[in-house]
Amino acid sequence: MKEQNSFSVTGTAQNSKAGAVVISANQEVYYLEGIDHWDEEQIGREIQVSGELVTENFGQEYLRNEKGEWSQGIAGEKHTILRPVWR
Repeated sequence: MKEQNSFSVTGTAQNSKAGAVVISANQEVYYLEGIDHWDEEQIGREIQVSGELVTENFGQEYLRNEKGEWSQGIAGEKHTILRPVWR
């Protein structure tokens, strides 16, 4: 299920395997749509990002193949900021 809302968050810019993220003070991770990575000078800096927030829920069944082997991926909630604008 996807929920969309206008949203703004202040946090630390970091890179992940899935792309650029902002990590809030309470350790929530927000992925940024269309941003593969932050430049070196932005990593670790506090930034404010706004846009539309989409929350998706992924079950662990997506992380196992037919043999029962685990793969990398996201289980649980994934927060993505669409059309992100930051400063």
